[in-house]
Amino acid sequence: MGIYPTQPRTAPRTVGEISGRLWARIVNQRTALVALECAILIGLLALLYLSQIGAVTSANASLQRAQMQQTTLGRQNAQAHAQLAATRNPAWIDRQARALGLAPVTTDTLPRPIVIPINIRSLAGQSGQGAR
Repeated sequence: MGIYPTQPRTAPRTVGEISGRLWARIVNQRTALVALECAILIGLLALLYLSQIGAVTSANASLQRAQMQQTTLGRQNAQAHAQLAATRNPAWIDRQARALGLAPVTTDTLPRPIVIPINIRSLAGQSGQGAR
């Protein structure tokens, strides 16, 4: 079968032939139109699918960052609890105090009270001058 028909087309003779050819042409055009609509619909659905995949990937990345941050904060919390427990330990407090040069008070080393001399007359005189 070549490009050109071997027999020339003949003009339709009856109304049935005309309507049949017209109907065949309409059906072929409708089929092409439906195929084009399906291709466009498939393209739009593919685009929607890819955008949803992008959104899910982004949400997954932020979820992983949040989980990593939660793990880091949990580790820091555990370290803080361990440090707090160590600082409440009386032996640790004693070592730190001795490192600062402090020693526990015993009955042998009771400090003498500090006496601050106060001149009561001068205090009374100052308050009395303001009242005159």
